[in-house]
Amino acid sequence: MPLGAEECLSELAFELESKGWMTLPQFDTSPKFLRVIDVRVPRIGQSVMLVAAPKVPSAEQVPWYKSATGVLFGPCTAPAKAAEAVHHLLAPWVSSALQARRDTHEPFQ
Repeated sequence: MPLGAEECLSELAFELESKGWMTLPQFDTSPKFLRVIDVRVPRIGQSVMLVAAPKVPSAEQVPWYKSATGVLFGPCTAPAKAAEAVHHLLAPWVSSALQARRDTHEPFQ
């Protein structure tokens, strides 16, 4: 039996939270999505929803995780792989923001 959107997004949330990300389920919207942030810089994040499988023969024909910016993270049957892809997309942005914050709070000499 295929998984529903809430179940697929909840599995992704579990995987992301195990990597240190905060997830904010938005299941009362259409489409349902998951907001992913780092609590240290909550304005930087990614919204992830489910979409139909890509129309290529090699793609698993189940719903896929997709960012609001159009990045496909993987099939809903592989939430750990998708979480890794979300992590790799967001980590450099968060790192840069944290570095900029450190740079602006250092005393001038």
